[in-house]
Amino acid sequence: MTKRVLVTGAGGPAALGTMKALADANIIFYFGDMDPLASGLYLVPKDRRCILPRGDDPAFVDALFAFCCENRIDVLWPTVDTELLPVAKARSRFESMGIKVALAPQKTLETCLDKWWLYQSCRFTVPCPETIVTNRDAERWSARFPRIVKPRRGSGSRGIHYIESLQAYQSLDVGEECIMQEYLPGEEYSIDVFVSHDAAQSIAVPRRRAKVDSGVAVTCETIHSTPLQRFALLVAQRIELSGIANVQVRLDHEGRPKLLEVNPRVAGTMILSVEAVVNLPQLMLNDTLGEPVTVPDDYRDLAVVRVLQEVYLEPGEIRAMCIDSEIGNINSEEIPHSAA
Repeated sequence: MTKRVLVTGAGGPAALGTMKALADANIIFYFGDMDPLASGLYLVPKDRRCILPRGDDPAFVDALFAFCCENRIDVLWPTVDTELLPVAKARSRFESMGIKVALAPQKTLETCLDKWWLYQSCRFTVPCPETIVTNRDAERWSARFPRIVKPRRGSGSRGIHYIESLQAYQSLDVGEECIMQEYLPGEEYSIDVFVSHDAAQSIAVPRRRAKVDSGVAVTCETIHSTPLQRFALLVAQRIELSGIANVQVRLDHEGRPKLLEVNPRVAGTMILSVEAVVNLPQLMLNDTLGEPVTVPDDYRDLAVVRVLQEVYLEPGEIRAMCIDSEIGNINSEEIPHSAA
């Protein structure tokens, strides 16, 4: 039976990867985003596009719920970090209307989306970088720089600072919404993880992040590493994951992996694991719908280099989307018809 699936974050690689991963499934895709110029919106027809408030806007859930009901959405699939908790908290509201939510449990999300709390939760389970909350006792690290300062909440590489000395740290304007961690100089790995709702089936696929741009791996390769797989599955067990997540680790000075963060959603480059014969989004969809889940026994070694893809449209279609979303300073009467 055909399913209607709404994927949010249409401008990001996670949404586009989800669509690619499920291309062979019997699915009618809808895309949502706060930005009327989000590229993914233009991969579906006009009547399957949804312009949403920001995920932290009080109106976000109501707008999302109304669109889902109006369009008889079967599965809601959020991919933007700021949207995850609001949707999780409203899960019963969506499910009361028969709308399944492809999302980890609320408790898991709360742990993952706060890096300090993730560190506190996992530091006795797997190796973690030494971590403190900024502005509490950073001075005791005066002889132990360089360090990394990053926001407790957030994704990509936004707000991350490499600090070489205590003086450099003291000149940085940070508050207690940031953490400071030991600098890990080694290679970075992303480990794609799936765990079924009953924890009966699970799999982890490590990827080496060869080149990263704005927090997203643009060149990477799958690798076979039992220690990294065990590491990720221990983390998944500790945070009580069901569904999809992406466990990020980096090697320390002695070559030991330490936990950086966990993204409790589809990762931007998870499509590589899909091509390596572990279709995590399909596993997640089946599990969400209560359908049989069969985890592959193995995967193949594969590398990827990401490239841009263009979608060509009539200029009026973009203008109309901007006007409909009340973006502000774009007026069709003020734009020459020859403009593009």
